[in-house]
Amino acid sequence: MKRMLKEVDPTINIHEIDIAEPLVNKLQSQIDALKQERTDERDLTALKRDLDAAQKKHRLTDEGMDEVKRLMVERKIADPEAAALLVVSNIEPPNPVTGSNFAPADLKCWASTGERRRLGQVAPQ
Repeated sequence: MKRMLKEVDPTINIHEIDIAEPLVNKLQSQIDALKQERTDERDLTALKRDLDAAQKKHRLTDEGMDEVKRLMVERKIADPEAAALLVVSNIEPPNPVTGSNFAPADLKCWASTGERRRLGQVAPQ
């Protein structure tokens, strides 16, 4: 009832409202700031979790993760998984290994001496 009177005529002095209103507004602004801080912390924790998951899934090094974060900022990509896929797609695969340094290349090591001479592996007598 008093609040309605104050709304109709703001010049009326109602001590309960006049004294409490600034305090309530100050407390409400502090509550809003704490809610925002908590939301920011929750979002940051979720982002870190998603970044770690993307790093493990795609086996990225710290340098690779730096590239993921850079792409997320530059291209405004909100999903760490999508940014990690973009980084991984730009990495060239290693060249396949051909031959072996510790095993024979042709596996004819059990061939007879005549067979090895024919292949040029044994010097003629």
